[in-house]
Amino acid sequence: FVSAAEHEDVLGMIDMTLPEEVATLRAAIDSIVADAKRIDVLDTGFDSGGVKGVDISVDDLALDTNFYEGGLASVRATGGTFGLAFDPQLFPFGQKLRSVLPDAQSSTSSMQLGGGDQIAQLMTVQRDGRWYVSVEYTIAEYVRVAAKWDVPGPVARAPIGFDSPDAAVSGFYERLAALDLQSAFDTFAPGEDAMAWLAQSWMAEAQSVIDSGRAKGWSVQISGLTYETIGTGDHLTLEPVTFRVEGTAPADLNADSGVLLAPSTEGPQPFTIERADGCTTYTGTFAQSLASPWSAFSGVSSDPSAAGSSKVCGPSSGFGLMGLLLLAGSSSDLPSVSVVQSGGKWYVSPLGTALASTSSSLHDLDAGSSLFDSPLAAFIYGVPSRAFLESIAKGQGLEQIVPECLPALTVDNGKVTGVVADPPPEAVRACLTGSFSSSSSTSSSGVEVVAPLPVPVELTPISSP
Repeated sequence: FVSAAEHEDVLGMIDMTLPEEVATLRAAIDSIVADAKRIDVLDTGFDSGGVKGVDISVDDLALDTNFYEGGLASVRATGGTFGLAFDPQLFPFGQKLRSVLPDAQSSTSSMQLGGGDQIAQLMTVQRDGRWYVSVEYTIAEYVRVAAKWDVPGPVARAPIGFDSPDAAVSGFYERLAALDLQSAFDTFAPGEDAMAWLAQSWMAEAQSVIDSGRAKGWSVQISGLTYETIGTGDHLTLEPVTFRVEGTAPADLNADSGVLLAPSTEGPQPFTIERADGCTTYTGTFAQSLASPWSAFSGVSSDPSAAGSSKVCGPSSGFGLMGLLLLAGSSSDLPSVSVVQSGGKWYVSPLGTALASTSSSLHDLDAGSSLFDSPLAAFIYGVPSRAFLESIAKGQGLEQIVPECLPALTVDNGKVTGVVADPPPEAVRACLTGSFSSSSSTSSSGVEVVAPLPVPVELTPISSP
């Protein structure tokens, strides 16, 4: 594995991993690279088998192995030097990406292994008398060590397969919505056990929270799931297109923080969250609080009870199912889920799902799309999305905008109306580093905006019946 890394051979590194992971990782890398080439983020000559412009070295490596139950072992670096050199001129960036990147010089760095608080380790798994590196178990072990949890015991579960990819993803979400965590883990593919292994460290505490929530009136159901399928063959990613979540939230639940307050005399409060036609509709006080999850610290407030429902359109719905199930909001969409076929049945792939956000985001772009609408926006422009910048600038007067920011914006009658299709990165960064007026203004949605503290989405009230 280390030798492949020293040869900058991504595919060679993948081939050293657990057999159940090899196909998943290769499918994800192939999908990401193909889409990155299609939209000109990577040059057509990019080769995962030997990445140009990157030079990795590992010298005088010393290792220590700790064996765990269930055919697992943690291999830690106790000595040696890790070196990395990067030459942006040689790296095969696509022309579209290269044109917006600032001029950069070659750089080198090195790190002593095995010293201080830096832990360099890989988890390995034994299969049929041979040992393999496991990416999924390595991630789980880093989480376990950081949380200071004890080493879990061997995993005992019976994977549940489904007749179709759609049924596998729906089965996973339905079990998750029912707060049946063990049953949700059982939809994971045979051999992809790392998340279930780690869950032993926190399952009892999570179950206690779930039982407390149920006793106070918490319930969730999900239905109406339809998907767009990405990929071909035995490894697919399913991106939810429609869904309906309905349930009840405790009346004493703080909608902004997800914290249970003092007991209330009111009963559980119903809510629904429904996604259709590219928009998400939030009904009920608790659901509406999820429509703008950044409001707690953005300095922008809205009254979620002013109307019966709120609607958010676009790719960022502001709703995360996992956050909802754990009595807290999230700023992510209902996430894509990857599935794998094994023995004629379909299962959820947790490792593939972890990579799905990048692959599905790139897949949604076409060759003419601006990189401002890609997952690279935060790295190139310094802001997470177009909607984020629009929330800062929309409705502002020209006198409130620094001149260097104006090339990124559309203006009508002296007011900012949005962001241009392909804004210059330097102009976007100027919008953030420049000072907007400290006076408040009112956006087209009627929400008072106090610059420069942004809210990432714009709500459209829907009249109550």
